[in-house]
Amino acid sequence: MDAELTEIRDFIKVIPPFDNLPEEAVSKLTENIHIGYLRKNSPLPPNNITEPRLYIVRKGALIYSDQAHELLGKFGEGDLCTVFCLPDDKVKITVKTDEDTLIYSILWQVINDLLTPFPEALAYFNTSAGERLQHQVSQINNDAVVNATLM
Repeated sequence: MDAELTEIRDFIKVIPPFDNLPEEAVSKLTENIHIGYLRKNSPLPPNNITEPRLYIVRKGALIYSDQAHELLGKFGEGDLCTVFCLPDDKVKITVKTDEDTLIYSILWQVINDLLTPFPEALAYFNTSAGERLQHQVSQINNDAVVNATLM
């Protein structure tokens, strides 16, 4: 693997849910990454992209808002923008760059195919950030209870 792909792989492999994948799976994901540069206030996905994709912010920032242009959230370096993986035509969300942004994208079908042997990683994309945080806090609390009972 050349130096540029190694750098991308090293960046990707520490981001959940990719941090729990074997090295070979992360390398296959890396080989399917498309790199893009978007100027401030550019829409995501870019106008020429129509297929479902996962976007990963390498540098820069994204903002997403609802139909009324109310800010729903921001994505920064290392964040996964999953709103275009399984698009819901009923929910109108707009995403644009908040500053000049270097972004990685992977076709959703490629991710789905590569993660099929890893159902826990694939399930990550079917939950919201709030649900993932709640699950993680719950897990930490459960671990604390187990540790406390062992003392």
